[in-house]
Amino acid sequence: MRLAALFLCISACLSAADFWENKPLTEWSDKDIQKLVTNSPWARQAKGVADSPTQTTSLDGAPGIPEAGLGRTSSEGLGAGSSGTLNSPSPFDSATRAAAAIPEVSVTVRWLSALPMRQAQMRAKYGKEADSSPAAKQYLETEPTYYTLGVAGVPGLYLSAYGGDRAKELIQKLTTLTMKGKEALRPVAVQFIPNGANIDVLIAFPRTSPIALSDQDVDFNGRLGTLGVHYRFRLKDMQVRGKLEL
Repeated sequence: MRLAALFLCISACLSAADFWENKPLTEWSDKDIQKLVTNSPWARQAKGVADSPTQTTSLDGAPGIPEAGLGRTSSEGLGAGSSGTLNSPSPFDSATRAAAAIPEVSVTVRWLSALPMRQAQMRAKYGKEADSSPAAKQYLETEPTYYTLGVAGVPGLYLSAYGGDRAKELIQKLTTLTMKGKEALRPVAVQFIPNGANIDVLIAFPRTSPIALSDQDVDFNGRLGTLGVHYRFRLKDMQVRGKLEL
């Protein structure tokens, strides 16, 4: 009877485990991947809150109207430009007001550098050959250089108020990953991926101060043009077979 009870307990635990724990990559279904990238420990829905119609954010974090033609950077948007505000209306003012007219939007915050998210990418790309493709194997076995997060579903109006490179510069200056008792991590690179009327924002953070399970939580605080996005990730949930995957 004891052995039967133990068997039933083990069976119940295995059946309750998430597919990324015990299911071979080649057996992941489209439904599994959809769950992973929309509602999992590495992908969560968050509310983006817009600035008021009469207020935007300048590069120094102070209220103001975006400047036109300032803060030019390289094509990747990684350089540091001028900061400050203008009191007179700018060419971007109408876009800012249009974006702020929608006070809240729903976005998806994804931890793209985590192993399960990279596995999902390879499964979607290579299908049943995801475990035999040399390129997929090399990609999955290579430790990511950065913590890469993506914010999907950002309406373009929130970013167009500042212009491409200007918006990237603002994201780099004001977006953070924070852990209690540690210095905040700030982006080293930002990329925009057009997705219909929306834009997916990819943000890379350095791994110079590694995030540990003992940190318990990591807060993502994003300033995406005129849109503020916050989500707190629970690290204990972001493990695969006992290893923290970020």
